[in-house]
Amino acid sequence: MKKKGIDVFLEPLILFREIVMKNKAPTRQHSDFIESASVTALMRALLSEKDNSNPDYLAKYFVSPNWQHFLVNINKSIEDLLVRVPGCMHYHLVRTKQFDESLLHWIKNNNSGQIIILGSGLDSRSIRFYDHLHNFKVYELDLKSMLEYKEKVILEKINKKHKSIFIPINFGTENLLDILKQNSIPKHSPTFILWEGVSYFLNKETVVDLFNNIKNYFIKDCTIVFDYAYKQYIDGNLNFFGATELNRELKNIGEPHIFGIDPDNILTFAKELNWNLINNYKAIDLEKKFLDNSLRVHGFHGIAEFRN
Repeated sequence: MKKKGIDVFLEPLILFREIVMKNKAPTRQHSDFIESASVTALMRALLSEKDNSNPDYLAKYFVSPNWQHFLVNINKSIEDLLVRVPGCMHYHLVRTKQFDESLLHWIKNNNSGQIIILGSGLDSRSIRFYDHLHNFKVYELDLKSMLEYKEKVILEKINKKHKSIFIPINFGTENLLDILKQNSIPKHSPTFILWEGVSYFLNKETVVDLFNNIKNYFIKDCTIVFDYAYKQYIDGNLNFFGATELNRELKNIGEPHIFGIDPDNILTFAKELNWNLINNYKAIDLEKKFLDNSLRVHGFHGIAEFRN
């Protein structure tokens, strides 16, 4: 399943690097629409439409016209993906479920607060969890065109209430902290940040700077959930399930994973940044938690939660 020589299922894996990295990212304008965001929605929609295993039942509405034909024959699309990049689709499945679970757990334990989705793309959580968000503000940060597309889809196709406050930002040319200040995002309100599908496409300095800047801005009760690649995989160990295939594909399109964390030493990583490690789910943990014995995820990704 290719478009202009690029496997369409690999595009979601490079989306956030394209819109976040400074100096290395292609120049973006607020008028740009990132089509690979639709592929991320497509990957969620495939399993949601097949057997409801992916909880993002709204994903199909966000798939833009260029990719909607992959929803015509769902079984064929899924079969192609399982062969091309084994573990990829189901990693996105367990990631959606774990991020959902972490968010809902945080909401349950806070009477009020704010939720920030960095590089929100076509995230649907402010709609899916609307009934849980009465005392919370939700901020989605992305390119203006992405936010406008999302608003149009919600109005014309979904017609459901949502809690999001859309804040345009070009991560390549604008400073995140400046945008937070300009939009008067409270510093003292309990804050939950979703940072999904980003860290492994950034260099270590960029990752460290983001954690430091967020910690310095939000004074009270800030939690961030993010996914990461294993350092061992980054260093060349391709013995993990799905590693050889994905490593090959990412090198072919010039977008390799470049940053990782040792899953057994993530506590040390958190302490070095003056964050507290709350949860750390290795690939095997996510697999056991969300999948049956017949399905597998990439063996070299984890999901962690830090709190300041």
